[in-house]
Amino acid sequence: CSTKLCSEAGIDKDRHTFYAQNIRYVGGFYGNCSEEAMIRELQQGPIEVSIYSDFNEFNNYKGGLFDYDYTHPQHSDHIVVLVGYGYDEFRNPITGEKITQLFWKIKNSFGREWGENGFMRLIRGKNLLNIESEAEVADPYIIPGLYWPDDSKVKKKERSIITAVILLSVLAFVLLVSTVILGVYACKQIKTKTGYKSVVSSDGTYQAGQFESS
Repeated sequence: CSTKLCSEAGIDKDRHTFYAQNIRYVGGFYGNCSEEAMIRELQQGPIEVSIYSDFNEFNNYKGGLFDYDYTHPQHSDHIVVLVGYGYDEFRNPITGEKITQLFWKIKNSFGREWGENGFMRLIRGKNLLNIESEAEVADPYIIPGLYWPDDSKVKKKERSIITAVILLSVLAFVLLVSTVILGVYACKQIKTKTGYKSVVSSDGTYQAGQFESS
């Protein structure tokens, strides 16, 4: 056997490994990317986008809706993951007019200290940072019979249930023995007032008799 699926360790590793059957351009071919096509692909999951990022404003981003004006076209030099889209509503502080601003949400690779816990919201619809120029998406490769849920939690739960059953069984046995002992002890007690006691006759048979305490 020449595949890593032959060993138990290999199978355990494959449970957390995902494969791409195909990687394609959003929009069908290079140059046909658009805001609408990106939104359609996002319905299936995150997509990869190429952006321009080699400037201080991007590297020092702390939060909020990001916008940037540059006079000359810039080449994309960085790849991020596009995870969502949305809009923010606010009012113009001068006119009071209600403004709706569309945005993309991306996940960067700079760590959680960058941006909004590692994410950025940037203006959508103006091809800011070339984000709407080039995007790729991966179609998952699903091998029949290879994908199953991680059973480590299931096994842990089963062990907990078995342990609980054993402990309850032991407790039930102890209670049963205690009940029997107490019952025997109670039967042998002689009441201090009028009552009954069990005696054994000379022939080994049990007899019951009423007695008066002195």
